[in-house]
Amino acid sequence: MWNRYDELHFFKQLLRLTSKSLIADHNRSVNKVNMAISSKKFGLNFLGYLVSARYLMLCLGFIFVALWLLLWFSEADGGKHYGAWESLYLACISALTIGYGDLFPVTILGRITAVALGLLGIVFTGIIVAAAVIALPESEE
Repeated sequence: MWNRYDELHFFKQLLRLTSKSLIADHNRSVNKVNMAISSKKFGLNFLGYLVSARYLMLCLGFIFVALWLLLWFSEADGGKHYGAWESLYLACISALTIGYGDLFPVTILGRITAVALGLLGIVFTGIIVAAAVIALPESEE
């Protein structure tokens, strides 16, 4: 017959064994991914996929520059006038979806541009992550 102490001890042991197994599985999978990423084949595959998307990346770069200039000129009419560097900084933190809050657009056009920059950053990040995900299984072979 089990008492309360035996039940707690049983669940404690079960939790300890399960966590050890999960940690070991996690460590094995992390080591496997680290080995694949550190191989030269992964780097070449990753760069190959980014180069294959070079026209898309080039178009995204041109769109980023256009949105940065639009943000710079649209905020010149607002209450705060940001210079070229502040506008570039604002465009970068918007595109990276960081948004520190130290600079922010005050005009309607500036706010729409900041949203467009955020969406552009999500697309850009998605392309980079997709290239890495596609290149990873090929480097394990």
